[in-house]
Amino acid sequence: MSETTPPRNPETPPPIDVDAVEVRPRPAPSSGTRAAMIVAILVLIAVVAPIAYGATWAWREWRAVSDRIVAVQTQIRGVAEQVKAAGGGQPALSELEARFRRIEAAFAASAAGEGDRLAGLQQRLAALEAAAREKAAAVDLGPLEARIDDLKKTQGALTAHVAALDEAIGAVKAELTSALAARLPERLAALEESARGNARAIDTVAAVTAALQPLRDALRAGRPYRAELDRLGRFAPKPPPEGFDTLAESAASGVPRLAELQNRFPAAEIVAAAQAAGGDSWWDKTRDRLAGLVSIRRTGEIEGDDVDARVARAERRLAEGDAAAALAEVRALPPAAAEAAKGWADLAGRRVAAEQALAALEQALFAGLPDGRQ
Repeated sequence: MSETTPPRNPETPPPIDVDAVEVRPRPAPSSGTRAAMIVAILVLIAVVAPIAYGATWAWREWRAVSDRIVAVQTQIRGVAEQVKAAGGGQPALSELEARFRRIEAAFAASAAGEGDRLAGLQQRLAALEAAAREKAAAVDLGPLEARIDDLKKTQGALTAHVAALDEAIGAVKAELTSALAARLPERLAALEESARGNARAIDTVAAVTAALQPLRDALRAGRPYRAELDRLGRFAPKPPPEGFDTLAESAASGVPRLAELQNRFPAAEIVAAAQAAGGDSWWDKTRDRLAGLVSIRRTGEIEGDDVDARVARAERRLAEGDAAAALAEVRALPPAAAEAAKGWADLAGRRVAAEQALAALEQALFAGLPDGRQ
């Protein structure tokens, strides 16, 4: 038996016949926009992906067939080596020939099965290619291209509109800049004058405040305050505001101090005068004599309009430093009691009038100044 040369072991799988794959290029789209490129890429992927998948699958099947052929060739070479080692022994050679024929028969059967299987693979690959070509032919880019054209037209209109807006804004900015430049010196002059006026007003506020404090101290201490009033009068408008003449009446002598009014308040005399004016009966005279011996009256915050209640409230207001409220209670007494308090009421009236006049003068001096005091 002659030695059969085993088939060559291929290093790489046979190449796929690319001529069998028909790829019809579509004409270049009329629009070169990015959207058209993306759509073209997606269509290309849809066409090529099935073909690539089928080629990959066929490559794997071909690789399996090639591995089986290599295994059979390896067995044949092993048998040949055994024949050479046997050296020509007829029984061994017959047995080896029989084994070789069996191997050849098995290989032929296997090759026939693998050929059928490969033919089936080629048919499936051809079907996939045909389906991919049909799908590529079915894709209509016309509506998409029309939509892209519409978008380009809209974009052009928007660009023109934005350009018109930019031009209008530039014109308005130029007009405003020109107007501001024309009015800027006038506005700066007004601001500078306002700043100078505010500075003068602030200086006046400081000077008036400094002149008021000595006058307040003189009124509180009961001292004459002619010099203090004259110093404050330099800031008073003409004619003098309300309160200035009232303060001038007591400027030479001053006004009674609050402590003096507290100490000289004739509470007992007021109550006694009210009781004496009550009647001329025996009982009234007896009560008056007893009142002269023992003085009993109510104090504190007492409600009512009788003499005891008003006197008690007047003392309470004096203790709190409110001479005006105490004077109001005294002036509300009945005639006999009010007569007994007349001297004290005159003193208290001078102090209360001076305090109220100072408040009115301060209000008039600070009116309109930029420190918020009105």
